[in-house]
Amino acid sequence: ASTADTERQALQASLISAQAEVRATRQAAGKLRADVRAADEALCAARAEMAAREADMQAEIDRLLAAENALVAELVAAQQATQKAQLGQDFLASLTNTYPSNVKIILEDVSVVP
Repeated sequence: ASTADTERQALQASLISAQAEVRATRQAAGKLRADVRAADEALCAARAEMAAREADMQAEIDRLLAAENALVAELVAAQQATQKAQLGQDFLASLTNTYPSNVKIILEDVSVVP
């Protein structure tokens, strides 16, 4: 009976040890699941922040493109005004060369020439 008692005690100790190992493994698995959830939440937050930054950058790009387009439109308008002014000056010079006395009289009538 002594040998049977010893074996039973050894088996009980082994069972207690195995149960403790199972509990420790379950606790470690629970901690690992919590760590995975926290990492997943951090990843989701980082993705959301990245998406917000991308949206901000796209809005800034759109604003800069609109400003560039407005500047190009102003430049084109200024170039067209310059071309029209040059054409007017060229036409006036041509008239002045062709009809110098008539142009002087006309310009004096509209108060262009002092």
